[in-house]
Amino acid sequence: MPKRIKRLPLWIVLSAITAVLVVGCGFFTGNHSNDAPVLGSTDQSASNCRVVEHDVGKIQICGQPQKVAALSTYTLNLLLSLNQQPAGYATTLSLHPGEVFDDPVQQIPYVGDQITGQPMNLGKSGEPSLEKLVALEPDLIVTERAQDYELLSQIAPTLLCQNRGLKGQWQESLRSLAIALGNGDPAETVIQQHEANLAKARADLADSVAAHPRLLLLVAHRLEGGGYHWRG
Repeated sequence: MPKRIKRLPLWIVLSAITAVLVVGCGFFTGNHSNDAPVLGSTDQSASNCRVVEHDVGKIQICGQPQKVAALSTYTLNLLLSLNQQPAGYATTLSLHPGEVFDDPVQQIPYVGDQITGQPMNLGKSGEPSLEKLVALEPDLIVTERAQDYELLSQIAPTLLCQNRGLKGQWQESLRSLAIALGNGDPAETVIQQHEANLAKARADLADSVAAHPRLLLLVAHRLEGGGYHWRG
């Protein structure tokens, strides 16, 4: 009996150590799941992964996104300028009731002629359909709305591109998106072409600007609400 009493504490110690190791492993695994969202791919090697900085922090992406959802006209423009077709699109003017944009030229103003597929209709950019987004299973979401970021991030890695009116902001958003898509080079090409177009426009309009140096600019918005709001 005395020998048995002496062995009991050792058994308890061993059991306690085992429990600590099990709990510790579980704790490590749980913490790892809270890292930046990672886009799944068949090749998860470190060389195929990258960290993308954007307006609210960083996201980690592995592989090249194949299905990208653009949740505004601005983000759609950024996407198309990098020769990436949208898998889903939330439009500013929700005029098309169909499940997909099966005739983009007619259904998506301004840039519909650049869309070669039939992206899913995700509703209005201010109120995208989360149900449709989940059904789409995108590899990447691009949005302007910071208030939706946390919710969208639970569906897929989400890149926030906001403050587009600030000087140089669209260029930074374009660079971040290009990196997220797996190739940053096209962004610089687009930016350089933009600068070249501006320089040419300045030269072409130099005589007109000299003759008419004052310009009145009127902008209308919120047309879908039936009202006209002018800014000059």
